[in-house]
Formats: sequence, structure tokens, C-alpha cells
Amino acid sequence: ITWNAIGTVGIGTTSPLASLDLRANTTSGGTTPVASVSGVTSNAALVVDNSGVGDVLSASTSGVTQFVIKNNGNIGIGLGNGVVTGIPTAKLDVNGNASISSALTFRTGAGSIQTTANNTLTIGGNTTGNVIINPSGAAQFGIGTTTPLATFDLRYAVGLLGGTQPV
Repeated sequence: ITWNAIGTVGIGTTSPLASLDLRANTTSGGTTPVASVSGVTSNAALVVDNSGVGDVLSASTSGVTQFVIKNNGNIGIGLGNGVVTGIPTAKLDVNGNASISSALTFRTGAGSIQTTANNTLTIGGNTTGNVIINPSGAAQFGIGTTTPLATFDLRYAVGLLGGTQPV
């Protein structure tokens, strides 16, 4: 354990780079965690409170950020360190595939599933079973319109004149 004159503490290092700097014990062959938090509490096991402008939490592999919690509450997974891609632009921003084993629920306001930059949006794949939209039938469903006039309202663009017409 190192405690230097400016108040930084190092465990496993004689040159701490932060207020508390933990380094892995390389003699164990990489099989021992660098840090472990455990206990019995009715509160959080680990509390991170950053009143500055930096990230709340960041995890990286060989210097490339894999997971980050920004100080505005946005969470980024797999965004890397790029100028554009390294900053989560939504409460949850995932670069790569994501998997949900149960329901995806939009709790407040109008929900939206969309792509960016005119990319294709595919619903379903080669292992998808039935795709059921609005199983209760209690509301109206529209394609090509934001104001459906019937239980199922399909609209399309008409020739060079534009506009929409019911099918």
C-alpha cells in the first residue's frame, strides 16, 4: 500500500494515478479480481457520487470504453472512444446487438421504434414466430398514417400527384 504526500493511495502500485488506485496482482496469473465489493446492507453495496463534470462510471478494455454512465444519466454500451460514437445520446445507447428476453414496454407518452440515417428497420428474422400487433384489438392501427380511420388503416402514396389514399 502506498500513500503519497498529495493524498493518493495506491494498492498494488507505488505510483497511484487517482485518489484510490487499485492494480491487479499479476502474480496470480490473472485469475483474481482487481476489486470486490460485498456485504449485507439495506442500501446500495457501492455508491458512486460525482459532483464534477466527468463520467459517473466507465469500464474499459485495453483503453477502449465498453460501458459508460455519463453525468447526465445516459448509459452507453459498446460505443468505444470515437468522437461521435463514444457519447451516449439517449438514456440507453447500445452499439451492436441487444437482446430482450421478455417485454419491451413504453410507459409514458408515444413510443417509437426507428432507425437513423434512412437505414432499414426489420421486424422479425429467420427464427421469429408470429408477429402480433395490437393483440387486444382495442385501438386502431395505421400504416402510412398517424391518424388511422379504421381498426386497420393502410395508406400509400399515389403517383406523381402525391397525397395518400386508402387502399
